Amino acid sequence: MRSRDPGPSLQVGRERLASTQEERRVVSVLFADLTGSTPLAERLDPEDMRGVLERFFAVLAREILKLDGTVDKFVGDEIMAVFGAPVAHEDDAARAVTAALEMRRSMIVLNDSLDPRHEARLELRIGINTGEVVSGLLAGQLQAAYTVVGDTVNTAKRIQGAARPGEILVGERTRQATSPLFTYEDAGAVTAKGKAAPVQAYRVMRESDALTRATTGSRLLVGRERERDALLGAIRRLSDGAGGVVAITGDPGIGKTRLLAEAREAAGAAGIPWLQGQASSNGQSLSYLPFRDMLRGFASIDAADRDDVKWTKLERAVRDVLPAEATDILPFLGAALAVPLPADAAERVAALDGDGMRRQVLRSVFLLFDGIARRAPTVVAFEDLHWFDRSSEQLLAHVLPLAHRLLFIWTGRRESGSAVDRALRASRDGGGDQLTEIALAPLSADESEILCCDLLGLTVLPAGLRDAVVRRAEGNPFFCQEILRTFRDIGALKRGEDDGQWSLVGGDDPATIPTTIQGLIAARVDRLSEDAREVARVASVIGRTFSYRLLVTVSGAADVTAGLEELERQAVVRPRPGGERAYGFAHALVQETVYGGILVRRRREVHARIAAAMELLYEGRIEEHYGVLAYHYAQAENWSKAQEYLFRVGDQALRIAADAEAVEHYERALDAYARAFGERWDPFERAAVERKIGEARYRLGEFERATRHLDRALELLRFRRPRTRTAVRISIATEVLRQAVHRLVPAISWSARRPPEIKVAALQTLWFLQFIDYAKDLERLLYDILRSLNIAESTTPSHGTLRAYFGMTFMCHNIGLRGMGTRYARMADRMAAQVGGTLAGAIAKASTGMDHLARGDWDAALADLHESVNGYYAAGDLEPWSGTITYEHMILVARGRLAESLAIADEVERTGKTTRDRRIESVGPSLRGHSLSWAGRHAESVADYRRALAGYREIGDPHFYLPAAAALAQAHLRVNEVAEARALVDECLALMREHRIAGWWLTWVLDPQAGILLRDAAAASDEAQRRRLLAQAERVCKQLRKQGRLSEDSLVAAFRHQGTLEWLRGRPDRARAAWDRSIAIAKRLGAVTLEFETREAAARFGGSAADREAAEAITRRLTTATPAIASAS
Repeated sequence: MRSRDPGPSLQVGRERLASTQEERRVVSVLFADLTGSTPLAERLDPEDMRGVLERFFAVLAREILKLDGTVDKFVGDEIMAVFGAPVAHEDDAARAVTAALEMRRSMIVLNDSLDPRHEARLELRIGINTGEVVSGLLAGQLQAAYTVVGDTVNTAKRIQGAARPGEILVGERTRQATSPLFTYEDAGAVTAKGKAAPVQAYRVMRESDALTRATTGSRLLVGRERERDALLGAIRRLSDGAGGVVAITGDPGIGKTRLLAEAREAAGAAGIPWLQGQASSNGQSLSYLPFRDMLRGFASIDAADRDDVKWTKLERAVRDVLPAEATDILPFLGAALAVPLPADAAERVAALDGDGMRRQVLRSVFLLFDGIARRAPTVVAFEDLHWFDRSSEQLLAHVLPLAHRLLFIWTGRRESGSAVDRALRASRDGGGDQLTEIALAPLSADESEILCCDLLGLTVLPAGLRDAVVRRAEGNPFFCQEILRTFRDIGALKRGEDDGQWSLVGGDDPATIPTTIQGLIAARVDRLSEDAREVARVASVIGRTFSYRLLVTVSGAADVTAGLEELERQAVVRPRPGGERAYGFAHALVQETVYGGILVRRRREVHARIAAAMELLYEGRIEEHYGVLAYHYAQAENWSKAQEYLFRVGDQALRIAADAEAVEHYERALDAYARAFGERWDPFERAAVERKIGEARYRLGEFERATRHLDRALELLRFRRPRTRTAVRISIATEVLRQAVHRLVPAISWSARRPPEIKVAALQTLWFLQFIDYAKDLERLLYDILRSLNIAESTTPSHGTLRAYFGMTFMCHNIGLRGMGTRYARMADRMAAQVGGTLAGAIAKASTGMDHLARGDWDAALADLHESVNGYYAAGDLEPWSGTITYEHMILVARGRLAESLAIADEVERTGKTTRDRRIESVGPSLRGHSLSWAGRHAESVADYRRALAGYREIGDPHFYLPAAAALAQAHLRVNEVAEARALVDECLALMREHRIAGWWLTWVLDPQAGILLRDAAAASDEAQRRRLLAQAERVCKQLRKQGRLSEDSLVAAFRHQGTLEWLRGRPDRARAAWDRSIAIAKRLGAVTLEFETREAAARFGGSAADREAAEAITRRLTTATPAIASAS
């Protein structure tokens, strides 16, 4: 470009070059790098791109020249400037920082000049360093040019390289020279090439005014020594590897944020990483918002980044912490953060229903935080916890167990029933000894006086000022600051020219100053110019933080930039670091007060303008803003638009299993729809909403309410379910007939005429009803499965069809229809290849595995179940994974492979904890108890079983409670604890009667029941009682033989107890025959534990030495696995 000829000193003319000598000077060197030009260049013709860059650099150079700086050179997208050579000024460092701020401001206008269709914005990264250089002529082949060289220049370049887009970083000497004029924030150390030690850098925040300390805050932390010591003590303990929880609570303005800043500074000094998330008042309906904020910061994701850049940054950050697990968890982290996913990751997420997604989001965040904790002691901080959304509350509670290695710090207003209250309760429940609550009380009068003295630089506060400030502030530090600011603004606070002392003087009567902090803020805003007030009002409607671009688009102020600068000078708003230019209100109370002062009619109008502007500005990534758009349109009472975005954000929440927010969004959407359109609903659309609410309520554990919504959805789809018990049985018969006819004549289908989308919606609804009915009503479950099957077979083969085949395999084997169960399993296996994908294969192998298990082919069952387990895990579908792995575990224990079985138990419990799934977590100790019982570690086994039963009792799942309780009863019997076993069996029988449970579950209970009756009969001294007990035992044995139609292992128990029964009746030959038959079946299955039970019974009752030796050999084989088990656990 002709205007940017390469070479130094573009402003030093020939006359000065001729007279310039080499000399040492102290200068301030500025490097500015233009970022974002690459994506813009991809969209523009090269000539157009050249014109854009020329225009940008001409404006930037003008800002440098206005302050007597020298543009040293242009290199690519970078500009280098020098302040202090060849002409020096006494304030060159200040000129350099001022020029940087003006250059950054000028970028706003320049970016606004770009065509919005290009969806690109350029940003500056600026670095400044002050120090000694050698200046003079640099000889070249083409020309001699003036420039500066030295370490100061190199360091300025390194500092600029560390700046993020939109940031201005300076070195230590620049900060020292300009600290009275500008506000800085510690930006950490920068590694500089060629330097032994890193270079300290500081971030330029804003220009200061003459009363900065009196009106923007004290550097002295007053009256909080004990609280600060407690907080810094927690930081020190974290340095030593011990985490914890610190909750900083108190009223608005009491100093929570100030104390949090102290902690951050201490952590930075100790080299401790700090992750922080911010909640907001209008973000309570936006799922996981504080965690999104935190994890986007963790990955250095900027809102202005392209979609692929966001994913790349997230992937890089996660792989750095968890290289082995990153591929597994990245899709779910990306979904939770609303980062657009690449195709392969999106496919994994799409395969899961909302329940599976919830588990994976919780698991992925837990594993990430666990990895962060293992990498280095880290602080996890949240500000304004009282504004947490419910999903973030649940996620926080889920990761709190990591407080032994992470330090959680949060601030919040403590109110009864608030998120802060619930977080404190969760912290105490999870280990109260790790919790430190710092409840900030108001400052005393003396402490308030000390604070005011520090703000004003005094040692003693004049009496009049003490009365006017300390009494009014009532110990609130922010209130003290606001009162001093108000006195200054009305001319009542002046500094004497002679003695430098502050005093109250003429002006408005201080007695007329508002007596509340909100009143003070409102009065201060009223004293601003009209442009500044209008900017503040519009910004307050946008929210606590706001982007400059959105503000300019919406604001009606004549000069937004001037208004913002005034708000900055008055400390109403502050710039936020990052890529896109953005600001935040100095305090939440400021935003709330300004917003509260706007008339409701005007608020609605501004909310509407904001929403319309967002649709225009964020057109390419509008899905990231559904929640905010729904909020603004609802506040604008534009119900048509509000319901549209509420439904969309509800769908988003449902996809990431943020169920509480999903229900809230959908119910608000229903209300908004009714306001806009009345009851003119399309039945299919209304059914979709009812299903989604039912799905969310199911995951919230609200099963009755979920059932009502799901049944309503089916009615709207014209697939009404039967209500009464008689109707259910008639409907089952009808569906069986339909299925039989379809098997004989496949062309006949009763659902064929329904539109495909209606049938898919019905299948989705019935799928969740199956989960609900499984826990409480097996007859309805059978109807749900049959109805789903008949619908699914009239649609394109899908996961829904495969699940229906699996359900039929399961139910057929549970009611003794073995051949039919096998047919459905084989149909599933054939269809899986047609559907394709990992999940389809997992469902099919679960079907064939269950079929092999029921038919007694345990080798094939183990192979298929193991393949299914791996498939479900790879697909991320952990609900069926945990159920299928339970059957794999049962076979492994029966075959004496205890070390493998215990590894499974540990994995299941660990997965339950990382997914915050109480049922999966309870399965783990149940499986572990089973393994340890056979390893001879009875006390540990009982403890694990009791933990499992407590979990199942808590979630109210009898189908998991029964086998665990029955297995514990059997474990008690093996060590002759008959009374304990009897109590458990009685409880199981009562549960089975209450819930009408039969099928495979019955075998688990009948086995220990028969054992107890036979032991009681053997010990009975009364003959009549003995005969009665034997008769009862005989009835149980007959039931067990009938159970043999369902699974082969039932016959092992049936013939074992039959042998004992025959022995007690004095028929040793029949006893031996029954025992031998039991042993033969156990051997065919390879079930050494079942063989042991029969050998032990034959030895106990029949006195068989051979059986005793065989039982002892099995015991030795099992107990020698104990060392392996110990190492596995």
